[in-house]
Amino acid sequence: MRGVVQWFAERMEDELRENDPKGGWHGCSYSYLCHKLLEEVGELVAILMDGENGNVTEEAADIANYAMMIADNACGPLPQAPSLLALKERRVR
Repeated sequence: MRGVVQWFAERMEDELRENDPKGGWHGCSYSYLCHKLLEEVGELVAILMDGENGNVTEEAADIANYAMMIADNACGPLPQAPSLLALKERRVR
């Protein structure tokens, strides 16, 4: 895995852990998750374009997490995350 992807995935995990008390996303509608995704995009844009205070990395991780939640709900939960080797083998076939 690329170093920057690993680093960003760790930032995503930090944000997820911080929000663990909220209970997860499997029961959330696509409408709700899309609304939250767009809300987070707005927050990032405000930081970058309007000079508002905030952490670009945290907002970007929030955006990525909502996109991941949408994808996860679309695919259904995986019984166990596949190994990197299994993913590579799947690509080759």
